[in-house]
Amino acid sequence: MLRTGRTILATDKLLAWICTRSRHLNRLIEGKPTFLVQNGERVSNALQRCNIPEAAFERVLHAHGKENIRGIYNARLEPNGKITLTRMD
Repeated sequence: MLRTGRTILATDKLLAWICTRSRHLNRLIEGKPTFLVQNGERVSNALQRCNIPEAAFERVLHAHGKENIRGIYNARLEPNGKITLTRMD
């Protein structure tokens, strides 16, 4: 069991080291953001493709004080699962 833990930690450290030196490999491993709203318009089927319920997206809007996407320039699903909003200001 201890050997397995060491192997996992060593692999993680190796991948982290490689990813800091290769932007392309980092993008492959970490992923890239997916636009849910782009230039103020909803990206068709983006929520469905990312398996995000409409209610979850609406909760994010409400958490940022919005009732709908009016006033939102971009909404991105980040590789870590967080939805980031950019407002039109």
